[in-house]
Amino acid sequence: MVWLHRTPFTLLSDLDRFASAAVDRMARVAWPETAVEAPRVNVHLAENEAGVEVLVPGYGTEHVTVAVERNRVLVTGKREDGAGDAARVTASFERRIELPFEIDAEHVQARLEYGVLRLALPKLQKSAARVIPVR
Repeated sequence: MVWLHRTPFTLLSDLDRFASAAVDRMARVAWPETAVEAPRVNVHLAENEAGVEVLVPGYGTEHVTVAVERNRVLVTGKREDGAGDAARVTASFERRIELPFEIDAEHVQARLEYGVLRLALPKLQKSAARVIPVR
């Protein structure tokens, strides 16, 4: 017999995944003309930066927008069929991520490859207190 070690956090993660899938299914039934997606997100925290991966298969760089303000990141995406006045939104999403530190917006990097949006979010370095010599 094989024993699997599971922590309460694993159970909460499973519950979150099942609840998210159920909400997605209900939204698709309620609004079949617009696919509602909640992309999966992985956040990796380090001492001086955070790495964020957002799974957005089927979206190109022209479909995805990233906005950064203080310690928040907003990733949105919208795909359309057709062109001009006949364009119709076929899928969209919005994902908000809050980090435990302020982000240096000037040095944020974003790369979209193979359906994975990778963000490098450096921590804003606040100037340390220093002694000023008086002459």
